[in-house]
Amino acid sequence: MYDVEETHWWFVGLRELVLSSIGESESGDLQILDAGCGTGGLMERLRSLGTVTGFEFRETALNFCSKRGLANIIKTDLNSWEPKNDSYDVIICLDVLSDEGVRNDKAVLQKFEIALKPGGKLILNLPAFPILQRKHDMAATIRKRYKKKDFSQVARNTGLKTECIRYRLFHLFPIALVIKLLGLFTSSKEKDGATQTDMSPPSPWLNACLLLANRIDNSLIRAGVPLPYGMSLFAILRKA
Repeated sequence: MYDVEETHWWFVGLRELVLSSIGESESGDLQILDAGCGTGGLMERLRSLGTVTGFEFRETALNFCSKRGLANIIKTDLNSWEPKNDSYDVIICLDVLSDEGVRNDKAVLQKFEIALKPGGKLILNLPAFPILQRKHDMAATIRKRYKKKDFSQVARNTGLKTECIRYRLFHLFPIALVIKLLGLFTSSKEKDGATQTDMSPPSPWLNACLLLANRIDNSLIRAGVPLPYGMSLFAILRKA
């Protein structure tokens, strides 16, 4: 992640969608939590919007955050985290609720609800559709994939108000499904006995094409166009 997230189409496209979802009108002096900040690529972009705190429980990721010179990074296990009431204007949690380390996604969502200020915004990204499960999921420690209907029900039960729940990467879903069904998703290579993710950088022209498809999807999400399927699920929830 540290090596590729500055230019890889997946990270760039998601980062652009997150930043646009916070909105210029809400920027300035926000209290922001990046819950599962990884190697800190997004946090670098968020610092212009206010005070940013990063939660991460993997030592390797924490070391990369330090390498970036990021401050306010806290080693935190969301399972045992005890949130303080009304602490954050924005909480961002990208591909973390689905992680094998999270024992109860609903319980973590309820903690986010407590930690948000009234009217505060929770921005989530989740892997979608169990049928797309592959070796990459094992390498990326993905515990589960979500469907919109199922996640909507979980979100409603937390007391958070749904502002947006949309599928992402609509254009790439059919391609991913065909490749999966044909058994061609062997890009999750074995290296030194360990399963590898799909995050190796593609060629520059392919990266540019995939980023363009991602940006088209982002435009549809921002316009409120409901997409019937996608590789990811993007959600914006608000505290009442």
